[in-house]
Amino acid sequence: MVIKLKAVNERWVLEEPLFKVMLKIGLPIAAVQVLNVVYNIVDLYWLGRYSTYAIAAINSSWPTFFLIISAFNGLLGAGNALVSQAWGAGKYDYAVKSACQLVSFAIIGGIPLALFTVMVSPYLLSFITVDPNVFNLAIQYISIIAMGLPLFGVFGSIQSAYVSVGKSSIILLFMVISNALNMVLDPLFIFGWFGLPEMGAAGAALATILSEGIASLMALTYFFVRGLNDHKASRAYFIPDLEIFKKILRIGLPLSGSNFADASGFYVLAAIIGLMGTKALSAWGIGDRPFSIISIIDAGLLAACTTIVGQSIGAREFNRAKETAKRVLLLIVSLTALMVVPMVLLRLEIASFFSPLDYEVAYYASEFMLYMGPSLITLAILQVAGAVANGSGHTKPLMMLSMLRLWVLRNILAYLMGPGPIGLGVSGLWIGMSLSNVITGLVALTWIISYKWLKPVID
Repeated sequence: MVIKLKAVNERWVLEEPLFKVMLKIGLPIAAVQVLNVVYNIVDLYWLGRYSTYAIAAINSSWPTFFLIISAFNGLLGAGNALVSQAWGAGKYDYAVKSACQLVSFAIIGGIPLALFTVMVSPYLLSFITVDPNVFNLAIQYISIIAMGLPLFGVFGSIQSAYVSVGKSSIILLFMVISNALNMVLDPLFIFGWFGLPEMGAAGAALATILSEGIASLMALTYFFVRGLNDHKASRAYFIPDLEIFKKILRIGLPLSGSNFADASGFYVLAAIIGLMGTKALSAWGIGDRPFSIISIIDAGLLAACTTIVGQSIGAREFNRAKETAKRVLLLIVSLTALMVVPMVLLRLEIASFFSPLDYEVAYYASEFMLYMGPSLITLAILQVAGAVANGSGHTKPLMMLSMLRLWVLRNILAYLMGPGPIGLGVSGLWIGMSLSNVITGLVALTWIISYKWLKPVID
């Protein structure tokens, strides 16, 4: 008896109904986002039982580390356009080679970036942390976790490749493994169980490196053995190809600029809000927290949009790329509105839950939700523009929009309307911040519907 294996349909992203494709790609990515939240909660849970200083050290470290890794991730984001468009064009070997080149790029770039992070982190941390106990712990934490940058880059590259061909469920599997390992390793290294040295915050960093490193190596092994939909990777594909490296830089540098503008802009924004006092800073953190749920749900749709747009452009099916952008835009705007409305209506109750002892902080946080909530609908448009840019490879407009939102509009308007000459106080801060979302969201909409991004970036 001959057993016939079911042939893999390489073009299912292009041929199946759009909504079905969005679900198949998007749901695993949404689950990955949930696991990322769980990852952070596990760290906070164990460190909260170890030391207040340890928690403060991590909270101080992450803005600095995010500032650096966001730029690195922007370069790796170039893989979305290269792999998805090559796959859509039926150039499967080129898609696999692009994925291999991205892995090589991540390793080559990740090693010096790790060393650079260790060198500059004391200077960056000095702007955030003044307590010497917290500062020293933060240095230990970031020095260890920075060494994992090449491994994080490898995992990010492989994630980009599998999502680009519509196989996001594979990445979910490795994220589950990473989370499980982190849950086991965290208490071992933080508290020094079973004869291990007690490391505190540094132990949490080591647990992160080991758990994500093991998952990264497993993902790399799987990729090398199985390839992309059984299109295998050869060792020669990992030898640096200057032409592909140039494409990675050309597409990725604007994404890095966009990410860096976001991360660095929030540094300045925190300082501006701080001019209005500690209660304003606390209210900002409390008011923004419930809205983070929206980003988890939207992440799956945005990833699906990137993949479908990229493959459609690669296949020269421009009408499908247009239709994808329009449908994702409608879905995300609708979903965001559905989630924002009840949050705004229950804003005081939500804020009071997080700040039960300080009514003034709760009131400021509820005002933040009132003004910022509706503006998230237009911010969703900007996020769709980002997904379209990632898939199409036309990333310069996204960089310009990111700089416009945070550096030209948000920080200036927040200052002018809050502590600055207009002087509306804390309410002015929130109004200025919300206006930046509205203006850039509308500009992003004009770019999306101009369809200037309907041009392949592969030959």
